[in-house]
Amino acid sequence: MVCVAAFILIAEQWNREQSRLVFAVNDFSYPNYGVFQLPDDNLFPVPKDPHIVTTKTVVDRIGTHVQLYCSHRWRDYSIISKISDNLNDISEDAAYAFLSPIMDKNGCRSDIMRMMERKKEKSLINTLFGYSVPRWSNYGGTSCSPKVIAELAFEGVIDVQGSYRNFVPPTRKTSLSIDINKPFQLSDLVYQGQVYTGSDWQHNQRALAWYEGHLHIFKNTKRGSWLPFTDLGAERKNGDLIYKHMLQNHRSFSRTHNELIGYVSNIAGGHGDLEAKLQNPTFLDQVDSHASTIKHNVEKVKLEPLSPLSIRGTQSFISDQKPYGKSSRPEKIYNLNYIGQYAPARRLP
Repeated sequence: MVCVAAFILIAEQWNREQSRLVFAVNDFSYPNYGVFQLPDDNLFPVPKDPHIVTTKTVVDRIGTHVQLYCSHRWRDYSIISKISDNLNDISEDAAYAFLSPIMDKNGCRSDIMRMMERKKEKSLINTLFGYSVPRWSNYGGTSCSPKVIAELAFEGVIDVQGSYRNFVPPTRKTSLSIDINKPFQLSDLVYQGQVYTGSDWQHNQRALAWYEGHLHIFKNTKRGSWLPFTDLGAERKNGDLIYKHMLQNHRSFSRTHNELIGYVSNIAGGHGDLEAKLQNPTFLDQVDSHASTIKHNVEKVKLEPLSPLSIRGTQSFISDQKPYGKSSRPEKIYNLNYIGQYAPARRLP
């Protein structure tokens, strides 16, 4: 049984460029995540395919809304293609609507270039003291805000080094480098300075947040700092982690998921390997015969929006720990050979 957690962000002032639709699949394939422009009605898509059931979420205010889609027939990313239909996939350009003014970015590049030239002029002294790369602590009052540095790093314009580089993906060596020698605040990086905690927050200390146009998970460490839990720069393979996070942290979502799986399991006799039976055409036809009842039960569910928590004004420092190894995945993610028809601008994992 493959299910999709769908999220609609209605941005402040109903900004359509920043508002978006995200799908995260509970499947260990690549890709299992995608970002799309909102439909014209700003609502979750209604699947035309009869083999997909869905909850019905009312999107009537600013915030992040959630809906669940499931199918006993469609696998991996193909379920997203059935739901998204003719929607515009913006996964590769998701950050565009959130970018800083070009003058700020050009100003930061100029500041880094100027600082690097000064370093070259004093190359012997700087090499002796280990100061060959400009340090961010020397950039007070310049255009190089945390958000601008993050954007330039995601674009591959600058190479971020130092202990506190966890807020950007691994970057290739470029002619411009900066040493992040003191931590940024997560609140300066994520949308509206907010994270979305859930019912299991006290136990796992993980929260969702919109970062560079994508939905990511961040973990609050024992030291009170924040560390990305999902892959930065390789968002198309984060779907399973986001779906699992929803199961662990949002009770109405997990309850609906479990009830749906339980209902299909009961059709199978309540015993045996459900996934194995879902490969059997005869069993699939049997589930189809119960489709109207399943749809009726699922459509009655109304999932509540995510609850935002402002971290502005708090100590929300980025951690200097090593990123997580994503060991929570019980299987190795596999690539889909036919991905070209769903994600033409494929980025290899």
